[in-house]
Amino acid sequence: MLVRPTTRRVLALFTAAVIAWGASINPANASDKNARELIAAAEKENWAAVRQHRDRGVEPLIAKYAAWLDHQRAAAKSSFDDITTFLAANPDWPRASELRRNAEEAIDETVSSEAVRTWFEAHPPISGAGALAHLDALQANGERDRLAELTPRYWRQLSIDRHTETDFLRRHGAQLGKDDHRARLDHLIWTQNHGAAQRMLRRVDPQTAALARARIALLRRTAGVDGAIARVPDTMRDAPELWYERLRWRRRKGKDNSARDILFELSGVRPQPHKWATESQILARRALADGHYSEAARLVTGHGLSAGAAFAESEFLAGWIQLSFLKAPNAAENHFATLYEGVRYPISRARGAFWKGRAAAARGEQEHAREWWQRAAEHPSTFYGQQALFSLGTQAPRFEFAQPSDPVIRETFVSHELVVLVQRLHALGADASLRTFLLHLSGLAKNVEERLLVAQLAHEADRPREAVRAAKRANQLDNIVGAAGYPLWPLPKRDADTPLEDALVLSVIRQESGFDRTAISRAGARGMMQLMPATAQQVAKGLSEPYNRSRLLTDPGYNIRLGGGYLEQMLKRFNGSAPLALAAYNAGPHRVIRWVRENGDPRTGEIDMLDWIETIPFSETRNYVQRVLESVPVYRHLLSDTQLAETGAIPIFNQAQSR
Repeated sequence: MLVRPTTRRVLALFTAAVIAWGASINPANASDKNARELIAAAEKENWAAVRQHRDRGVEPLIAKYAAWLDHQRAAAKSSFDDITTFLAANPDWPRASELRRNAEEAIDETVSSEAVRTWFEAHPPISGAGALAHLDALQANGERDRLAELTPRYWRQLSIDRHTETDFLRRHGAQLGKDDHRARLDHLIWTQNHGAAQRMLRRVDPQTAALARARIALLRRTAGVDGAIARVPDTMRDAPELWYERLRWRRRKGKDNSARDILFELSGVRPQPHKWATESQILARRALADGHYSEAARLVTGHGLSAGAAFAESEFLAGWIQLSFLKAPNAAENHFATLYEGVRYPISRARGAFWKGRAAAARGEQEHAREWWQRAAEHPSTFYGQQALFSLGTQAPRFEFAQPSDPVIRETFVSHELVVLVQRLHALGADASLRTFLLHLSGLAKNVEERLLVAQLAHEADRPREAVRAAKRANQLDNIVGAAGYPLWPLPKRDADTPLEDALVLSVIRQESGFDRTAISRAGARGMMQLMPATAQQVAKGLSEPYNRSRLLTDPGYNIRLGGGYLEQMLKRFNGSAPLALAAYNAGPHRVIRWVRENGDPRTGEIDMLDWIETIPFSETRNYVQRVLESVPVYRHLLSDTQLAETGAIPIFNQAQSR
């Protein structure tokens, strides 16, 4: 069972658990020179040296780790038998797909058809090479019915390179019909595999090829799309897959009115409904920004989905537009109820329940509203769960922090081979693969106890980002708050009159980098607070602090001083409004200024703060603002900052309550 210690004890208990953990599952001598040298050689991709160290008698677990690394390399030319033997003996190890793909590529004439057949009956192929090998084995064994069943399936569904494609058709093309070629071409276009789709054009009839060329031209936005569409036969002009690409082309070109016309006029079954729903959501938000409220509501109604992210967003948008813009709480409440019943994660359930309560309140049904806010408040670590608490009169949410306590589960967990390996690699200073193993362990965890144990393991291995991710997964699946999901870090002292508080800074770090000191984004943002170098240089100048680009990654305190300085600038620029400041931190202050001008100013009451947040046109920024804000009360609680918890030095949440 889980224990939920008091706030005063949670950090002490967590620290003690980590110390005890390290003592209990460090199975080998961390100074093992041979193991260190083997791992160093592997990280340098010196595989001859790896084999030398392995042959000297390195401990079995490290030898297995080296084999796992080696089998992932195509250049290693590991045999089919070696890789499949490893996979069969180690089904819990990560990157099984990469290993399977390499095993399939390694099949040659030395592998018996029976061995191939046996393997693929238990592990269906995931590559073109594997599919071809399986079909060859079935043919060699005379299994004609099975061959006839699987050949079309593999052809329709798998990605196959040019060379393998030629061999596939030469050896098994007789098993394929026109419908199979059409289905493969359709699949390749939907998955945007342009090269393979182009190769398929000569294998289908001219009419189907013309339709495909038009779809590809629209998808790639190449010149001459009108001509490509004109060459589509009249009998295929109304194909929904062509209309989808025309819709997407128009939307991407800014031709919103004609794009909306497609959605309003097209009837019947739509293939890939989640893709259509995504387009509808984008166009609905644009229509909303242009003041076309009724059209926006129509666009996200009738999506045909019953589950998934696109379903949840469509139902929310439909309900929110009905309530906040069309002032139709009855219609809104139906959508929010559908959302609530169709999702299972806390963030989405709290969102549906809170807004259903808001719709009830708009009708004057306060008791009904309170019932739904109480349901939302069952998820107190989520943004809308907290909004529900505020609507119910709780200004400073308090939290119980779950800790794993079942000794049987813990004993089983700490003896798991991958857990032992994580500890061993960390002790050896071999951190390159820790993220892979920790994320994989999080996926393997079967219950809340194990998920929290993975978070603790990540914390003990000095991988806070993975600890946060594991704890978020526990919250997502089990609706609990794990202490490991909210790391702490020493922060610089600030002036007493600053609008910045520690809980907000920690919340930003948690969302930006997960406390990964060396994080670099694809855009080039660096370090704990994910600062762009140009921004960091500007802030350093304002703080009269020397700018040093490398220190953004090597000196967390330096990164936090500059990141905190920039966040403080945003707070001051937007009059202490944390939602606006956070949106600016994520998307840039110039965009926030434009959004305030276009959508209204929540600081003056021109628009409700929650409505303003939901009108942010970038889904990443909408999510960012909510995820940071929902962490602030948790950090306030963890920091036991009673004064801030009671008074709310930054008016983060009271601005976001119902008006």
